[in-house]
Amino acid sequence: MEGKDPGALAPDEEVVLEEGADMNGAGDLMGQLRGMHSAIVEQREHDLDIPGYGGRLVARYRRLEYEEVTKIGQRTRRMRDDHNPMATLFGQCDVLATALVNVYLRKDPKNPDELEPLSQGFTFLGEGVVGWDGVAKLVLKDGTEPPKDARAAIRSVFANDLAIPAHQAELAAWMQEARLEDEEDFSLDF
Repeated sequence: MEGKDPGALAPDEEVVLEEGADMNGAGDLMGQLRGMHSAIVEQREHDLDIPGYGGRLVARYRRLEYEEVTKIGQRTRRMRDDHNPMATLFGQCDVLATALVNVYLRKDPKNPDELEPLSQGFTFLGEGVVGWDGVAKLVLKDGTEPPKDARAAIRSVFANDLAIPAHQAELAAWMQEARLEDEEDFSLDF
C-alpha cells in the first residue's frame, strides 16, 4: 500500500488517551487544548462596530443560549407563515436586541479598546441611554418621533435595513464558531 501512513487510523478507530499518558508531548498538547476550551467557554461577549458611524459606536453582545435562538426562530417562522414580508429582518433585529449587552462610544478610533458605555454619562431627556431605544434617541435628529419598539430602534440606529442582516450574520458567525478572540495566546506547536 504505497502512500499510506503506517500510523494512520482506520475510519472506525479512535484514540483513547489515559489520564497522565505522555505520548511524545501529547500531555502538553492536551493541556493547551484544555486551556483553549476553558477560554472559549469563558468568552461570553463580543464587540462589533455598528455600521455607518466610522467605528465610533460599538455594540457589545453576549452569546445567546440555544433556547433563546429557538424562540426567536419560532417567532420568525410564525411571521413568515402569516406572510409578513419583514419576517426575516424582524428575526434578525430580535437576535440583535436579545443579545445586546450595551452600546459603547469609541472616542478615539486609534484606540479601539478604549470604550465608554453609553449607559454611563450620556442622557437623553434626563434619562440614561440604555439599549437600542436609547441609542436611537441619541442619534436621531431633534423632533424625530422615537422608535416604538426594539426592532424600530435598531432600524433607526442602522439607518439602512441592508446593514442589519450583515451585522447579525457577523454576530451569528461568532456565536457559532466557538473561537477565541485572540488565538495567538494559544499555540499548538508540536
